[in-house]
Amino acid sequence: MDYSIFKLTFKTALHAGSKNLADSGYKLYADTIFSALCHEALKIRGEDGIEELVRLASEDRLIISDALPFIKDTYFIPKPILYKDSIV
Repeated sequence: MDYSIFKLTFKTALHAGSKNLADSGYKLYADTIFSALCHEALKIRGEDGIEELVRLASEDRLIISDALPFIKDTYFIPKPILYKDSIV
């Protein structure tokens, strides 16, 4: 399977928090990115655009991961700070 990395850069401020500006974080979760893509698809192609995105995702032809910070060609992957046993 081929993978691509898209570096998202913004010309203006971006708020990706849950409620207010104080809740802003430094990364974007995959569901937030997918929701934004659906919103743009609706504006550009109507409901057909959303249906196409959902079809591609359900066929695993479009897979979106969380967006993490980067500077030039350096990617910042979170370091695990807590180990938790799984509950069986």
